[in-house]
Amino acid sequence: MTASRCLLVGGSGFLGRNLATLLAAQGHDVTVLARPGPRLDAMRADLPALKYVASQLDQAQADLEIIKDQDVLIYLVHSAQRVGSTTLLPRDVQLNLPPLLMLLHQFEKFKPKRVIFISSGGTVYGIPQRLPISEDHPTHPISSYGAIKLAMEHFVRVACAQAKVECAILRLSNPFGPGQEEQTFPSVIVTYLTQVIQQKPLEVWGHRENARDYLYVSDACRAIALAVTQPLGGSHCTLNIGSGVATTLGDLIRAIETVTGKKSEVRQMAARPADLAVNFLDVRQARNVLGFTPEYDLSQGLAAYYSFLLNSASKP
Repeated sequence: MTASRCLLVGGSGFLGRNLATLLAAQGHDVTVLARPGPRLDAMRADLPALKYVASQLDQAQADLEIIKDQDVLIYLVHSAQRVGSTTLLPRDVQLNLPPLLMLLHQFEKFKPKRVIFISSGGTVYGIPQRLPISEDHPTHPISSYGAIKLAMEHFVRVACAQAKVECAILRLSNPFGPGQEEQTFPSVIVTYLTQVIQQKPLEVWGHRENARDYLYVSDACRAIALAVTQPLGGSHCTLNIGSGVATTLGDLIRAIETVTGKKSEVRQMAARPADLAVNFLDVRQARNVLGFTPEYDLSQGLAAYYSFLLNSASKP
């Protein structure tokens, strides 16, 4: 596959906006399908060359006929109540499964050549039995977010197998970067960088040795873009997308202090029930199948994002 017609479902969010920008720059024909609202309006204003479809997704079946004109469908939608929550499961199901099932149902009439589903390498596996976590690791999520992501993976695989559509499930680690500050539940990195800028204490939930796999957003988008164009080595694949590096909260705070040149007060908070002690991914398959390796290490990503946040804060 070379230049493709790409439909980004849920493409007005943090990851979608960055991805749409990259795909368009690579020469792909990009259409963004997203719920109407301020984020979509802002994206239209900033990126007017793209095509846009405003839809509630689960309520407007006619809008989804746009699939018939697409080569690659990239599914980015997830309406999380709170990523680390162990409760709110009925509401999470209601928000996330109907839109996906409505879209997959369209495969009976219209189908793309390839579907890329963005899943969560940070939550679908649950408590690690071995590290780093490879794609064949058991999946026993301990949060509502992870359980629903895993269920959505299965529905995507079934629909693609029945329709004979190529399918790539990409399990992202913890992407961060420009645009994430607008999320309802921002990540620890944007939280810490914002607190540094505002001269507020950093809050550590749980042990400082808790570790995660962080990936700068431009690298995450490059991996997805490679999944658009590269052979998958079969009709379907499941790939971990991350840095492959475990960064503890203590290491993260020290890296932020180095990048910002500021030392912050750190407050210790109680651990939350859905927080894993350690999670980092084995990313060798992504390198083998897609040829993907990250270009940004943690310090480079933090420096780029901190500069972005400082510039944003200085604007009237």
